[in-house]
Amino acid sequence: GKVVTVDSDTNNATVAFFESPTQPYARQMKVPLEQLTLTIPHEETVIYCIEPHSQRWTRARFGGSRPKGDFLVIFREDETTTLPIDEIFVLNKAPDTPINPADFLELQANAAPFFFPYRQAFLETYIQLRAACRAMASISSSAVELEPHHLAVVRRVLQDKNPKYILADEVGLGKTIEAGMVIREHALEATGHVSMLIAVPAPLVSQWREELAERFQLKQLIIDASTALAGLRQNEATEGIVICSHCDGCTLIERGFTPSLIAVDEVHQIASWPWSGDKDERYDFNLIAEGCRKAHYVLLLTGTPLHGHERNFLSMLHCINPEAYQVDETHLQDFTELVKNRENLGGIFSGLVPSVANVS
Repeated sequence: GKVVTVDSDTNNATVAFFESPTQPYARQMKVPLEQLTLTIPHEETVIYCIEPHSQRWTRARFGGSRPKGDFLVIFREDETTTLPIDEIFVLNKAPDTPINPADFLELQANAAPFFFPYRQAFLETYIQLRAACRAMASISSSAVELEPHHLAVVRRVLQDKNPKYILADEVGLGKTIEAGMVIREHALEATGHVSMLIAVPAPLVSQWREELAERFQLKQLIIDASTALAGLRQNEATEGIVICSHCDGCTLIERGFTPSLIAVDEVHQIASWPWSGDKDERYDFNLIAEGCRKAHYVLLLTGTPLHGHERNFLSMLHCINPEAYQVDETHLQDFTELVKNRENLGGIFSGLVPSVANVS
């Protein structure tokens, strides 16, 4: 054991025993000072210590005493150091208690020279994989074939401090893949405690469930709207990925569901609601907009071109940034003029780039 504290008033010492790197001072007990005996480990005793450079628990061998009261610690034949005795630990398990390997593996404090080259090769490959994936775990853990523009979109969303985007690629370019990657990345960073709402047209609910379950390995997190509603009625925090219709999504938000991520597929189908004469549609759109305001991630998917659909796009932008984009006729006129000016500037710019044939 190792003396942790000494009480001079009672002449007792608190002695603890090293059971694992996660429990270096376990089974503490009071022992009279006169019963303590100073003991130094024998040479070549297996010990554990915190390696000075990596600051990680490491398995090593005891090499005996050295000058200035330190002791030699041998990690490998060509790698040694000296440490004071209070930083050196010897395994001492309680009687009839087996060693739990997880306590050592958790802090990478295991050591087996035979397996070292294999572990090293694995770590090098893992680091290369993370570098290739730009540290996005969703890339290597999803069964999808990615194109460069998918990675560019996903990376931009994940790196943004305000990750609220309209994904308006043309049909067939992979908006679902881009959204699925962001959804999986958020599920991984939330370590299972996810709360997401995927609102899609009713005929596409089963397709989205299949996509996220099979291609993005999220089957265990997917729940339906009825399950989420049941939890809300009992005032329980709803955890999981709710995939439902647009209308069911409005109902969930109305009942108090506040997901950290909202994705709306075919959002142009509900973008006309705030301009509708039907007050129920206007009310439902306001629910979606409020949910988007509270969510950290917002993904609005549409294949509708901007030109000729300024009303709908203003509604979508309102969900992204309600302060900057108000849904009324005055702001619609300003937005339409802005789009027109942007198109004119875009035409001028495209006529000047070197790839255009009329530029010498």
